[in-house]
Amino acid sequence: TLITPWLFFRYMVIGGYVGAATVGASSYWFLIDPTGPQMSFWQLTNHMQCYGSPEHFKGISCEIFQAPEAMTMALSVLVTIEMANALNSVSENQSLLVMHPWVNIYLLMAMALSFSLHFMILYVDVFNVVFNISALSFDQWMVVLKFSLPVLLVDEALKFVARNYTDAIVIRK
Repeated sequence: TLITPWLFFRYMVIGGYVGAATVGASSYWFLIDPTGPQMSFWQLTNHMQCYGSPEHFKGISCEIFQAPEAMTMALSVLVTIEMANALNSVSENQSLLVMHPWVNIYLLMAMALSFSLHFMILYVDVFNVVFNISALSFDQWMVVLKFSLPVLLVDEALKFVARNYTDAIVIRK
């Protein structure tokens, strides 16, 4: 079979992490980032009530929910996670420590091109307007990496389980 139940589970776990990290990065900008509005969690999760109940949003402009910075954080996490997933895909079950990513130079070149294009839309002014995003600071990039790179550890743990338990059971039969 093309996709085993274990592989399906693994894809679901990674997909869940991708979604949580993407939303988390956007939420981080609204809640914690020094350049963001630093609103409460309640205000963020009830943002649709901003115009109808402005008393709950004192000191916060309702337009802040359209801010490009939060979208940029989410997009950058998504791009970075997908590049990390590309590295994870070098081998279905072997660790990156065993099957090194530089065995596929085309993958690394494609990743470099993808990041170059992403940096272009972030740091070339005309693209900021077209894509409605903004440039990220160094500190914001560190946050992006903190949200993105754990996907490598998650998939490495799942590969470990596959090598030592799920595939080992199939071999024993």
